[in-house]
Parts: sequence; C-alpha cells; structure tokens
Amino acid sequence: LAESRFKYGSEPNGFSGIRWGTHISALSGMEYIGSDKPPIKDYIKKGDLLRMGGVRLKMIKYLFYEGRFLGVRLFSEHIQPFENAIIEKFGRKILYYDDNTLVWVGEKALVSLSEENGMGELMMYSHDIFERIGIK
Repeated sequence: LAESRFKYGSEPNGFSGIRWGTHISALSGMEYIGSDKPPIKDYIKKGDLLRMGGVRLKMIKYLFYEGRFLGVRLFSEHIQPFENAIIEKFGRKILYYDDNTLVWVGEKALVSLSEENGMGELMMYSHDIFERIGIK
C-alpha cells in the first residue's frame, strides 16, 4: 500500500463535526440504510449538504461499527473536480495504488480516493477502529 502523509493540519479526526468513535445515540438525523460490509452499518444524515470542496456529491454514507463512528464514504459523479478538491484539502499525491486510487495514511485517519468509470469515491476511516476490526 502506498502511503503519503497529510498536508499539515489537514488530517481528519472525523467528518462533518462528528469525531471518530462518537456513538450513534449522540447524533440526530441519522437514518439506517443497510450494510455493504457487515457488521459495519451504513447511515445517511437527513438534510446533509451533499458538497465537499465546492463539488456536488451524489451521496454520503456514514459508517458505524458497534455503534461507533468508524468512517464515511462520499460519492461524486465526476472524478476530476473531486480529485482536485481532495488534493487541495489533504495535499499532493505521492503515487497511485492500483493505478486509480490515491491513499493518505496518518495517525488518526486513513483516506483513499478511487475512480471507476469516471466516478469518484472518497473513503475516510478512523485509523484506530480500522486497524482494530481489520476491514478488508
């Protein structure tokens, strides 16, 4: 796995005001939508602003493990403006993993941006929880 450090001060400790490890019961407006990778549960946030870095998003999924905020998946219909916004936020890419995925690894977070058929998916996870449960 290719690693690159985050731009100074940009490593996430959560997303959209929700810190890694926050219990679902402390949040309002979360709607359960299923599970792509059990036992991780996927939620959407009612009234969520579907934008990041000026880029319109198709969907944001909030991921919980044992009721604790593990991570988030953001989906964009157009990779190039999304990739530009993410690189601006987290820093210049060092290299690609599998030719279509950028990866940032820090002490608190793991972030990857991948492209498939011109669409983009950004995944941000709590490093601690990710390592503990061994997501594949």
